[in-house]
Amino acid sequence: MREEPILLTPGPTPVPPDVLKTMGEPMIHHRTPQYQKIFRETLEELRYVYQTKGDVIIFASSGTGAMESAVANTLSPGERVLVLEAGVFGERFTKITQRYGQKVERISVPYGQPMDTDRVLEYLKSQGRGLAAVFCQLSDTSTGIRMEVEQFARALAKTETLLIVDAVSGLAVDPLKFDEWGVDVALSGSQKALMAPPGLSFAAVSEKAWRKIKLARNPRFYFDYLLAKECYAQWDTPFTPAISIVRALALSLARIQKEGLEAFMAREARLAEAVREALGALGLELFTKESQTAGLTAVQIPKGVDGAKLLSRLMNEFNIWMAGGQGSMKGKIMRIAHMGYIGKDDLIAGFDALETVLGDLGYKLKKGVSKEILEQQQGVSR
Repeated sequence: MREEPILLTPGPTPVPPDVLKTMGEPMIHHRTPQYQKIFRETLEELRYVYQTKGDVIIFASSGTGAMESAVANTLSPGERVLVLEAGVFGERFTKITQRYGQKVERISVPYGQPMDTDRVLEYLKSQGRGLAAVFCQLSDTSTGIRMEVEQFARALAKTETLLIVDAVSGLAVDPLKFDEWGVDVALSGSQKALMAPPGLSFAAVSEKAWRKIKLARNPRFYFDYLLAKECYAQWDTPFTPAISIVRALALSLARIQKEGLEAFMAREARLAEAVREALGALGLELFTKESQTAGLTAVQIPKGVDGAKLLSRLMNEFNIWMAGGQGSMKGKIMRIAHMGYIGKDDLIAGFDALETVLGDLGYKLKKGVSKEILEQQQGVSR
């Protein structure tokens, strides 16, 4: 078994060696010119990835912390919100907004099905008056779907309703043109396509959102956008930042900028196509067949195969880490990531092990067929 794991999970994802190395550098104090330089560069690089000239805020938290921060900063108790649910993370927005006392309306689709964009647009047209915010995902890694964020943003552009987007797994994977589309708040995290360790979350904030934030009355302290904005004007932070992770993120974002965001995302998209072709060649059925994210692929566990044993053997015998289903999908699907630093060689090793374990568990397949497909891909090595 290989010594180092191959992470084909939708977060955390593999971290480049030079990025990992920065985590071991001597600690510095955050209220110094040395850290201010790193902080300023990181914010500029995040603006590049978000495609915005506006404000981006960094928190020491998971992506869920960023999701909560958006609710805490933009809303007042009792305001109406619409949550679009096409997986576990849409449902998480519902839980957070309910905890904060919002009047929550939902449009839900079954797991594995794409969000009904026409239904959403019609709802906004007929019942959107008075909505304080619409919450959606750029992509939802629990099912592998991607939402039509641009259409939602354009539908809300001339209204007072905010569009708040969970881009935790979608940033630098699926298109997100924050300024051009008119998104109001977009949230993300360090441990997905951005190729950094877990521990940081981000919120890009529009001018329209800032106007609402100044009036919002939901309680917040640590996640206070206004306090952060005030401190950022002096290249300072309200509280102690996660210095080592910020340093690592600065380097990983510089890698993306050097490659170019479009080229970086195009490579992920080519890997996604190759993975889905390889799965099809093995006779495996995709769980989400439309509106798929380029960051991962959800595939159904074949009948007669124990999903828990499959994942356990991949991990324990081959040091290949793939993700199972969440909630009601546990044991029914597996999720294979192909975002960020994941490259062709990682996927070839992963599929080779997958073929072996599936065969051992009684699934009939042609050995080596997935490797043939993946090896044909050009320009997808990390």
